[in-house]
Amino acid sequence: MYRHFSSKSALLTALFEELFNELRPPDATQSWRTNLTQLMHAWWRIYRDNREVAAKLTTSPKAGPGRSRLQEWVATELSRAGVTPSRLEHYQRVICAHVMGYGLLSAMQDSSAKVMEQTFSSSVELLLDAIVTASAAPQASHECRHQSI
Repeated sequence: MYRHFSSKSALLTALFEELFNELRPPDATQSWRTNLTQLMHAWWRIYRDNREVAAKLTTSPKAGPGRSRLQEWVATELSRAGVTPSRLEHYQRVICAHVMGYGLLSAMQDSSAKVMEQTFSSSVELLLDAIVTASAAPQASHECRHQSI
């Protein structure tokens, strides 16, 4: 099995990337919020449903084509939401950390899948509301809030 891969780690990385390659692009006719919510849920399910592979990939510094494309889609939808280029990378990292962290937590918990999904859905709505609110704030006040933390 490993003759095509240099190690078990390389094999797991390839399998994980294949899961991201299966994601569908956002529908440009839908709202940014609908698209971002769907992307975040699909991304979360990959982590939730693939515990061992996901745990390994959280330490992988280099994103493959599937994960890179997902990041591009997230950036596009954030831009459609009115996020300025100066804030885009920060919000991408926040979304990434939230989805990955909650996906791994969901994979490790023995809680009801329905409860975990409902909680994740609520957290996505709260996060997107916060991004909308912060994006509407003047840049200077946003920077001041972060500097005082």
